[in-house]
Formats: sequence, structure tokens, C-alpha cells
Amino acid sequence: MVMRVLLVLYIVAVLPVAFWPTPIDQAFRGGLLQIAAVVRQNGLIWLQYEHIEFAANVLMFVPLGLLLTLELRSSSLRNWFPPVTAIAVSILIETVQFVVLPERFTTALDVLANTSGGVLGWLVALPFARVPLRSAPERVAEEEHLTPVA
Repeated sequence: MVMRVLLVLYIVAVLPVAFWPTPIDQAFRGGLLQIAAVVRQNGLIWLQYEHIEFAANVLMFVPLGLLLTLELRSSSLRNWFPPVTAIAVSILIETVQFVVLPERFTTALDVLANTSGGVLGWLVALPFARVPLRSAPERVAEEEHLTPVA
């Protein structure tokens, strides 16, 4: 139940970011460019604004893969559904942006970054999702079995 609530909260938080009529980073672009310039001056010559944007897209989708995998932990769907969902949602977002939001930029790199984030979250959660869930009666029985008899 907790994972489901967190998943819904995540979706509610991502929807405005994904479907804002103008690029969501427009307000922060100047500051991010300044940060990138300072970082480049201190040795990371390769760091560009596009790298920051790519990393932000990856990070935005990590919770999708993670939470979906943990929500589906008792189902075999956890083994394939989260990465497929990540790519499908990413393609859907980019398609809507292309068709309905002309000021937004639709790129294959966004799909790659978003999908990578979802897959990363899935890979992180998968080992934890494979731990079998125990019912309350099973936990009580185990605790009674481990309790020393006086």
C-alpha cells in the first residue's frame, strides 16, 4: 500500500513537469549555465548544459522503475513491466509534447534518458523485490518459533 501511495505521489509530481507548456528548465537555465561554466573552469571541461539536462531526465525516472518494481514485488510482472513502462511513458510524454506543446523540445535523447532512469530504478529495486513477502500469520508463527520457552 505504501509503494502504491508513493507511486501516485510521484506521478502527480511528474505530470506538471512533463506537460508544462514551456520548457520547465527555462527559469533555471541561466543559473545552470553558470554552474556548468564554474565546473568547467575547475577541471570538468566536457560538462555542458545538455549533460545536466540528460542527468536530470535520468533522475526523474529512477523513482518510476524503483516504485513500480517494489509495488509489483509479489508478481512476475516485476521482471519486465517496469522497464517497458518506462519506455512507453517516455515515448508518450515526448509524443504529447511534440503534438500538443509546440514550445517543448522532443528528442530521442530524452526518451533514452527517461528510459535509462526507469531501468536504473528497476535494477536497483529488483533484488529487494525478489525477497518473498510473508503474511502476518507467517511472521507471528516465526516469532513464536524463535521465542525461547522458559
